[in-house]
Amino acid sequence: MDTTFQTLTQKTISSKDICYILLKNNVLSLYNSVPAYEMDICGKKIIDWTRSALDGNEVIEVDYTLQDNVFDLVLKHAKNKSVVCVLYADTPLLTKVVLQDLWNIYTSNGGGVCKLPRGYMIELQSLKKGMSIMDIQKIGEGFAKEFFAVTNLYAYNEVQNIMRDRIVAYHMENGVIFRDSKTVYIDADVEIGEGTIIFPNNYIYDQSEIGKGCVILPNNTIIRSKIGNYCKLNGAYIEQSKIESNAEINAYTRLINVTQG
Repeated sequence: MDTTFQTLTQKTISSKDICYILLKNNVLSLYNSVPAYEMDICGKKIIDWTRSALDGNEVIEVDYTLQDNVFDLVLKHAKNKSVVCVLYADTPLLTKVVLQDLWNIYTSNGGGVCKLPRGYMIELQSLKKGMSIMDIQKIGEGFAKEFFAVTNLYAYNEVQNIMRDRIVAYHMENGVIFRDSKTVYIDADVEIGEGTIIFPNNYIYDQSEIGKGCVILPNNTIIRSKIGNYCKLNGAYIEQSKIESNAEINAYTRLINVTQG
């Protein structure tokens, strides 16, 4: 966040006075005793999606339970800061753009203590003075979708679908053509060149790179591999391999740890 503003307590706040507290619930598990925020969505842990929205800011990660008082945690962990934004590790749909919009709303209201759809923006001086529930404003209700929390398997599935759509939209904006995007799975850290055409039922994982002008016919699985420019793949399994530009890989081909031209 890059801003300076005057709060309700007439204190000037700049970026260096602000930090984020990211709350982690280690008790809630959706599968095999793994904390919900550690589960994978499109190649990244849920908490890492949330962290990416906070990149470049001071972040304090705090374990909590539902019995903890959020305001007490703020006073304990960020007592030397002027303004704290409290967020939760299980909200992977948050983005930098949304957070900046919320800061703009918060600063235009003069600070104080504001409740987000999931979390808070808190001026510590107001908190230390004591306040009633009537002093807490609600802001950001129009961003409720971005604060959707992964607290059950239904929510996990919904967020996966939303994230898959975001990833596909990103590649479309960069010139990738999809014949049926609903049947394609692409991890977040995959790179695809302009003009590449991706047909249905393709799975591209784990930092794979596909060059420009490729034709990815149906039923390929590509894992941690690099595909050159103008390649044609048809129903192949490719793992930790390098395919040279202009290569054609036929159906039922299985390549693991190889370089092929």
